[in-house]
Amino acid sequence: MAGYIGNFPTAIPLSGNDIADGTITNSDLANSSLTVNGTTISLGGSETITAGKIGQVVQATSTANQTTSSSSFVAVSGMSLSITPTSASSKIYLTAMQVLGIGLGGGYAMRVSIFRDGTNLNGNDNGLASFGTDASGTNVTTPIIYLDSPSTTSAITYQVYFRSVGGATVSYNNYSGATATLIAMEVLA
Repeated sequence: MAGYIGNFPTAIPLSGNDIADGTITNSDLANSSLTVNGTTISLGGSETITAGKIGQVVQATSTANQTTSSSSFVAVSGMSLSITPTSASSKIYLTAMQVLGIGLGGGYAMRVSIFRDGTNLNGNDNGLASFGTDASGTNVTTPIIYLDSPSTTSAITYQVYFRSVGGATVSYNNYSGATATLIAMEVLA
């Protein structure tokens, strides 16, 4: 406090122009690392904070109606997209929204799934979503939400598939004017 007689001078906040680049080093900081969303980032290198950010978003849409009575999964035309992860540790957040319909009799069902490069993400014939009814001519809007871990930086193709259960003729996007959507978002790790 020496050097002043009377009142202290008015405090003036520092700005970015007051500190030359490179004058504050990591050793001047209280901690040697930061933790962001559970990921520790060392201050010793040139890391940038990216954990939890959305890296890219890709979307496919279709207004076409498609029917099948097959008990095997059938690819939905127009409901595919390609995404190339920027890191092998990235996750791909998938959402799909569509109108499903069953046209013949009651007691029938259908399954819907998303395939990655031709492989069912569910791993079995149940799919990621299903619809069953006891009334013919019934439609329902059905969402799919799935978090995939492809562990690659190569291009990936995701596509929606559907199938019949019980021999019914089932419809994908079975509503006049409906738009089915498939969205893939890369979540950076």
